[in-house]
Parts: sequence; C-alpha cells; structure tokens
Amino acid sequence: MKKLKRLLLRLWREQLGQDLVEYVLVGTLIALFAAASIQKVSNGINKVYSNSTSTLKNAAGGGGGGDDGDKKK
Repeated sequence: MKKLKRLLLRLWREQLGQDLVEYVLVGTLIALFAAASIQKVSNGINKVYSNSTSTLKNAAGGGGGGDDGDKKK
C-alpha cells in the first residue's frame, strides 16, 4: 500500500502524472456524457417500439387479440 501511495505522489508531482490526471478527467467526462446520452436514446427507442406495437395491434384488428364471439351481448 505504501508503494502505491509513493507512486501516486510521484506521478502527481511529475508532468507525466499531470497528463495522466487530465486523461482520467476527460475519460470521466466522456463516460458521464455517454451515460446521459444512453438514457435519452433508450427512451426514444422505447417510444418507437411502443408506437410500432400499437400500430401493429390496430392493423391486426383492434389490439385485443381475442375472439369477440364469446362475449355475451
């Protein structure tokens, strides 16, 4: 554990360490942006599938899927 701490301190002080920190920050921002985008895209895809399902049900005869002849009138 002490070796890891020394390595991190050395990287923090050196220019290479600063570059590494910058890359980590950029990677984190990209990951956050991707997560937010995926949620919006998934909502859009869900809406498309819901609309297509409704359209197919309506085209097939009203979406009930059952036989109306069994109902008492």
